[in-house]
Amino acid sequence: MIEKYSLHTNSLIVKPAGLPIYCEEATTVSIDDEGGGLFVELSQHHADGRGLITVVYEEWPLIVAAVNAMFEEIAKIEAEDK
Repeated sequence: MIEKYSLHTNSLIVKPAGLPIYCEEATTVSIDDEGGGLFVELSQHHADGRGLITVVYEEWPLIVAAVNAMFEEIAKIEAEDK
C-alpha cells in the first residue's frame, strides 16, 4: 500500500514570449529515465524533423536555469527513493 505521495515537476519550456509552447523555437527541458537512472533532456520539435537544438543568446540564461531546476528535481527524487 502506498502511504505517501510526492509532487515533482518533470519538464519546463523556454519559449519566445507571445508564441505557443509548441512553436519550433520552444525548448523543452525535461527529466527522463531509460532504465539506467534519471537524466536531463533538451528537445525542440521542428516541422521538418530536424534533430537540432538552436539557442539564441537571450534564452540561454533561462535554459541554464531550467536545466539546473531539473537536476535539483532529480536530486529530490533520488533522495526520496533512499
